[in-house]
Amino acid sequence: MTVAMKRNLGQRRWAFTLVELLVVIAIIGVLVGILLPAVGVVRDRARMTQNITNLRSIGQALNAYEMQTKSYPPAVKVSRPNSNEPNTIDDRGKNYRERFYSTSWAFELLPYLDNANVHKQHDRLNVTYQQPFAFAVPIDTYANPRRRDSEVDVPMEGGGPGGTSLDYAANGGYIWTGSTATWTEDPAMLQAMVLSPDVDLYTGKGSSGVPKELQFNPKVSGPFTMDWNVRLSSANARDGQSMTLAIGDRHVPISTATVVGSRAPQIMQDSAGLVGSSVYTIIRYMNAGSTEPGANPLSTDPTDPSIYKFGTHIGDQIGFVYLDGHAEYLPSSTDPKVLRRLAAINDGAVMPQ
Repeated sequence: MTVAMKRNLGQRRWAFTLVELLVVIAIIGVLVGILLPAVGVVRDRARMTQNITNLRSIGQALNAYEMQTKSYPPAVKVSRPNSNEPNTIDDRGKNYRERFYSTSWAFELLPYLDNANVHKQHDRLNVTYQQPFAFAVPIDTYANPRRRDSEVDVPMEGGGPGGTSLDYAANGGYIWTGSTATWTEDPAMLQAMVLSPDVDLYTGKGSSGVPKELQFNPKVSGPFTMDWNVRLSSANARDGQSMTLAIGDRHVPISTATVVGSRAPQIMQDSAGLVGSSVYTIIRYMNAGSTEPGANPLSTDPTDPSIYKFGTHIGDQIGFVYLDGHAEYLPSSTDPKVLRRLAAINDGAVMPQ
């Protein structure tokens, strides 16, 4: 063997053949296919944990508010721009214009969520949709990480810049009609109560014939009420704070098939959360239709047009925080009777087993 041949053998380079390369790529593909679902599960669990953390923070803020003011915040707090009196909640709104001088329970909790600087920006003598520094600031605690990051591009009623998103709703119990001395179990009626274009929940004026009053009744009410003449506190929760829901994941439909007035349902159901004019954004009820077999007040269907339900679009676990501050997930299959017992503050009924 010549010196040249030995030199060439010593300099020979090893490389993958095409077959070997394809085998390696196939193995990598299999590993990725195995790992990606696991990564997705871990990511969703992390988001679920963060969601529960958000709810606990909101529950702690609610308790701090109640300790300081001796009552829970109203679902909607109406300012009186033409009065020198402090903000009140016992005013049904002398005219339609006053609904745009209102704030939600979520806004009232801001000082207890390390956002007092945002809360201080509110000018009760000015309409809410003209105050972006108070109502168009992203609040991370109010964003369900399973759904979206905090944002400010959801619409404000009345116009103005986009407002703060809110992925959690207050527990209103279930609807009490007052006039019939019963609660309505008809989702269609409940839907019409909020969406009917000729009914104003703030004035009670309208001609459609649907219920206009959300009167307080301790047997069916949650800790948040739309009756401006009532202030509730932990003393009213006679079923026990650990057995009464406070706030939970809000179902937000994505359907825009039907238009109400000039606004699509999705817009009406996902308006700015810190202002009080968007009732359909800030409060939910546990009404399940008795006329619908198997009806459930919780929703996991993004196309479900209901605007009164708690729910989620990811999985079947809906997060809630109770009045005592503990938070947990409830499966969407939870018995509606159990949900009603958990929603009411003083129904006096035994919890179904």
